[in-house]
Order: sequence, then structure tokens, then C-alpha cells
Amino acid sequence: MKLKQIEKEALQLSAEERAQLVRHLIASLTPSQQNEAWSDVLATAQSRAHQIDSGEVETVAYSSVMEKARTMIR
Repeated sequence: MKLKQIEKEALQLSAEERAQLVRHLIASLTPSQQNEAWSDVLATAQSRAHQIDSGEVETVAYSSVMEKARTMIR
């Protein structure tokens, strides 16, 4: 199975199932690979926080996102 197909199918999982999958995948890495993966996650979170703090991007309320998603699904 190709990576793109796996990604597509993984995105169909519930949030809880995706989180469990991530935990399993990270546990399958060596300790140094795990550190690198978590460093990447931390760097992304810090970058996004900076974008919000600087006003570069605006946050959107969860309720607004869900309302828009429901509208798009209909």
C-alpha cells in the first residue's frame, strides 16, 4: 500500500483513533528519532503561537469552524 493511500485512510479515522495511531507510530521509532519527531512538533507549535501573537494569523472559534464544516457537508 502506498503512503498516500495510508494517509487518506488514516484521515478517515476518528480523532481518538488517529491519536492512538500517532502514539503507536512514534513508539516504533528509535529514541533519537522520537526526540526529532517531538522537536518538530514543538517547533511547529512555537511557530504557530508566534504567528498568533504577532497578529500574522487570526484564530477562528471552534463553533465557527464546525458551523462552516456542517454547511459544506450539506
